[in-house]
Amino acid sequence: MKKWKLLFMALIISGCVQNSPIEIKQYSLSLPKGGTTINKSELKSGNDYSIGYTNGNIRSNRVTLTWQKSTDTDFLCYKVFRNDIEKEVFGNNDSTTYTELSLFNNTFYDFTVFTLTKRGTGSSDTVRIKTPRFERPSIIGHEIITATSLKIYWENRAESANTFTVERIHPDSVSFNVVSTVTDTFYVDSDDIRSGETYKYRVTANSPYESTSASYIYSVPFSPNFYTSRKP
Repeated sequence: MKKWKLLFMALIISGCVQNSPIEIKQYSLSLPKGGTTINKSELKSGNDYSIGYTNGNIRSNRVTLTWQKSTDTDFLCYKVFRNDIEKEVFGNNDSTTYTELSLFNNTFYDFTVFTLTKRGTGSSDTVRIKTPRFERPSIIGHEIITATSLKIYWENRAESANTFTVERIHPDSVSFNVVSTVTDTFYVDSDDIRSGETYKYRVTANSPYESTSASYIYSVPFSPNFYTSRKP
């Protein structure tokens, strides 16, 4: 308790305008009655919580926190920290949402929300969040199936992806066009496939809230007489 009292007194003395880092020595996971809590059920994380990357609060490059409104009549402000670095101060008691942008994919972050009061006391909660790995797919092979069809394979490198958009440059075209959106990590192409032509493909991974950049271009020289393949 002495450590927490000293920490909160330091926060109060610094006021609600400090922008320099504060070293947080300890996190309170068991909160005082009525204390501020981050609604973990509203979040998703690949590590500590099982809700998964489904509601958009945690993406590859951004995180949105939501916490309960303080009922303390001596409310002074909320302070939001990321990895012990002060990120935002809210002097309005109704401001209970914070979004952090420009994060890195596949990275752990500790977020803490402090509630400060005029009495020099307060409460806090910390949540550890891992942003999903969200890198472009990698096309790793192909197979000539018949005289008029081929199959490409790719590696899913996006942790929260649930669909993949396949684009192709047909020999009669100069630009990529979407040919299909699939849930598997392969695609069978039988749309106007001709012997002696080269087909170029790229794949994008998608979640309900974001998409990766497209994979590197993968070329398939179509020679059905040899039934060539480069399987993964």
